[in-house]
Amino acid sequence: QILSKEYEWAEKIPTDLPEPPSCVGHSVTAIPDGRVIVFGGWDGFQLSNKLYIYSPQTSCWQECTSDAGKGSHLTWPIGLSYHTANFILCESEKDWSIVIYGGGSPEEVSGLAYKLEFDRQSNARWTRVCFDEEDSPNFHEPHRRPQERMQHTSTAVGDDRMIVLGGLGRGGRRMGDMWELSLASWEWKQVHLTGWQPSSGHTALLTQQGRML
Repeated sequence: QILSKEYEWAEKIPTDLPEPPSCVGHSVTAIPDGRVIVFGGWDGFQLSNKLYIYSPQTSCWQECTSDAGKGSHLTWPIGLSYHTANFILCESEKDWSIVIYGGGSPEEVSGLAYKLEFDRQSNARWTRVCFDEEDSPNFHEPHRRPQERMQHTSTAVGDDRMIVLGGLGRGGRRMGDMWELSLASWEWKQVHLTGWQPSSGHTALLTQQGRML
């Protein structure tokens, strides 16, 4: 549903077009042209890796597919829930991407990152970034990368960094660590905190003063 500036919920317009199933733990990301990107979630039976675009102007959904000719189907994410998705605007302010990190389920938690871009035909192009496989160009030793997690927060800082805080690790263990990821080099750096207790399911945002709330 859509909440207006007057804080009133708009009635849903019936349509015969396909819509995402009801789910929890999905991500919702606004893009510059006003459309909204929805990815993943748990529908009560299984984890989803479906990707949808919603247009407020037409009140219509579009399910996105990969451009198989470019091999994007090989890097399409696995089903995820309680991951994070950050909109990243490039310096040119014409190109943008969405970076998805973590998520999964308590039994199988992800530590991967995925970079999502679209071509002119609205085909999704994914880049899979793996930090724990030794043959990956982005491999990090275990002490140089965050542990796999879900229900964390990730906060974009400028157009080249992302801050990951807390979350649930394997077995439901709460975490209280903070990591900074360079989106240019995919290098992790741990940020040492004081006064923060292990937490999951929290929220975080960057204020205009450059502080995290």
